[in-house]
Amino acid sequence: MKKLIKIGAIVLGVIAVLVISGSVYFNATYPKAIPVPNVKVQPTAERIERGRYLANNVALCMDCHSTRDFSKYSGPIKPGTEGMGGEVMGREMGLPGIIPVKNITPAALGNWTDGEIIRALTSGLNKHGDALFRLCLIQILFRCLKKICMR
Repeated sequence: MKKLIKIGAIVLGVIAVLVISGSVYFNATYPKAIPVPNVKVQPTAERIERGRYLANNVALCMDCHSTRDFSKYSGPIKPGTEGMGGEVMGREMGLPGIIPVKNITPAALGNWTDGEIIRALTSGLNKHGDALFRLCLIQILFRCLKKICMR
C-alpha cells in the first residue's frame, strides 16, 4: 500500500511540475510581440461592403459587439447599436468572470492606424501590444482571411 501511495505522489508531483512549467512557458511566450504592419487601407465602397459582410455574416462580430434584445426570439440586434459594445458577459454564460464587450465602431477606433486594427484582428493584440480577450476563435478566422482584408 505504501508503495502505491509513493507512486501516486510521484505521478502527481510530475504532473504538477509539468503544469507549472507549461504555465510559466505560456505566460512568458504569449502574446508574441508582432510588429504593426505599415499599411493604409483605402476605404472604397467595395471594401466597406466587404467589411460589413465579414462583420455581420462571417465573423459575426456584430452579434457580440452590439446590444441585443433578448426579450425577443433569438435576441436580435437593436438597430443603431451595431458595434457599440456595452453588453456584459458573465458567469451565467459559462465564462470565468465578467467580461464587458468593447466598442468597435470608428468612434472608438478613431486613433488606431489601419495596421493596428489588422494586427488586432489577426494576432489578438491591441494598439499597445497587450493581449485582447478572445471569446471566440476570430483571430484564427482572420488569419485565414488576412489576404482578403489586405486587398
